[in-house]
Amino acid sequence: MQNYKTAILKQAAATYPQLARVSNQPLENRINRLIKRTVDKTLPTGRYQDMNIITAASKYETTVNYNDILSLRFENYYYPEMMASGITVVQALTVNLITGKKYKLRDLFKEGSNYKTYLDNIIEQEIIERGIPLINEFPGITGDEVFYLKKDTLVIVYQEYELTPGYYGTLEFNIPYSKLEPLIDKNSPIARLM
Repeated sequence: MQNYKTAILKQAAATYPQLARVSNQPLENRINRLIKRTVDKTLPTGRYQDMNIITAASKYETTVNYNDILSLRFENYYYPEMMASGITVVQALTVNLITGKKYKLRDLFKEGSNYKTYLDNIIEQEIIERGIPLINEFPGITGDEVFYLKKDTLVIVYQEYELTPGYYGTLEFNIPYSKLEPLIDKNSPIARLM
């Protein structure tokens, strides 16, 4: 029999909502799986996965839930033992409640609209205006960024240490739909919110 002096504690789950009472059970199940997969991306990974987690807190925010569009922001904070500070991870999901389609950043804009360059210019200007300290040069929009929708804004998220020092926390850019209007696809979830 092994004698344990301390237990290794791992974060097994995070807080998240579940869609309920949808008349289409397969659609409800699909969206709930998308929610679960998204929230699982906030849990400790890599070298942190095997560390003792001494504090963990998770939360979610429903940022949009109307006109058949659901946008959720998930945040998970965990503090691995022996680390100088904790880690916050943000993930998001935007989904069509009728079709179950999970939107990607490119789905928000007209095809061929050069939205990446347009967003690059807005973000680069905001970095200067806000005096954001960078530890890595802003690489430009790749299309794989975490994003979520609010009533009047698109929010693009960069994780701690991705572009800024840890003390800065999660970096988010709130871009008003009014600045994006010429680029928005008519089938975009943004078009349904405007």
